Amino acid sequence: MENLKHFFSLRYKILIFVLVVAIIPLFLVGIVSSSYTSSILKEKVMASKLKTIQQVETNLELILKSVNDLSLFLINSEDTKALFKLPENAMETEKNFYIDKFNRMISFLSSFEPYVHSLYIEGFNGIVLNIDQYGTIDELSQTMKNSMLESNGGSKYLLNKIDLFNNKPIDVISLIRLIKDVNNISSKLAFLKINI
Repeated sequence: MENLKHFFSLRYKILIFVLVVAIIPLFLVGIVSSSYTSSILKEKVMASKLKTIQQVETNLELILKSVNDLSLFLINSEDTKALFKLPENAMETEKNFYIDKFNRMISFLSSFEPYVHSLYIEGFNGIVLNIDQYGTIDELSQTMKNSMLESNGGSKYLLNKIDLFNNKPIDVISLIRLIKDVNNISSKLAFLKINI
């Protein structure tokens, strides 16, 4: 019986030794492999996120450039100049003629600029146009007007809140600029605000 205990004890020791010799390296290989795989996955995720951020940046740059180009087109447009050069006491039929002409131009342009939410133009001649499809309630504060007058024709982008017809505020990026007569640069015609 004593030999039997000793035999089992030796068998037990060999079994434990074999398990330890086999399991410890297997466990170490698993840890190293898991760590290596985890670091590769983190690198891939970071690269993917960076690529997404770069795509968003590129898209945003293209949108901002397109909106800036739209504002420059409106500034140089003969329809814009004709509308906002009208005297304050111009006849309603004359105003309506130029407003309709301007609205047709904007309708045509807006089909190429799907990200433009709304357009607000306030002329020095008292004509105010709020062009959108959503019933936006929009205006320019006196502070913003003064800032644009000081910038002397430059443009500004800013984060802005505007109200929809149901008084629900939404966040937009607004391009604001002063429209001047390109033939007489000292003549200020209107304030332009394009909401994206």
